[in-house]
Amino acid sequence: MCGIYGFIAKKNYSGTQKNALIKSLMSLVENRGSDGVGILHISSGKLKTHKSFFKPSEFVKSVEFERILEDVSFSEETVFIVQGRLATSGSVSLENQHPLNSA
Repeated sequence: MCGIYGFIAKKNYSGTQKNALIKSLMSLVENRGSDGVGILHISSGKLKTHKSFFKPSEFVKSVEFERILEDVSFSEETVFIVQGRLATSGSVSLENQHPLNSA
């Protein structure tokens, strides 16, 4: 089974608070799936998705994750969703990683 967690931030968070909140979500999703991780965030009116084969606990140590943290603005309302995938159907590939995006 997969794990999906998220939040809507309606206030300005400091960089430390933002990092702690997102890393906590990553820790939660690993308990539900460790074949990969996906992130979706909407901030400044833009929807962005990120996918990785890393376990969530490894992904938070990556350069890509640091770039995502820099990209997310909590100066206005922000939606942030993290999903850990356990491959029960389909191969472990970027195409099958969540979040799936048909746009």
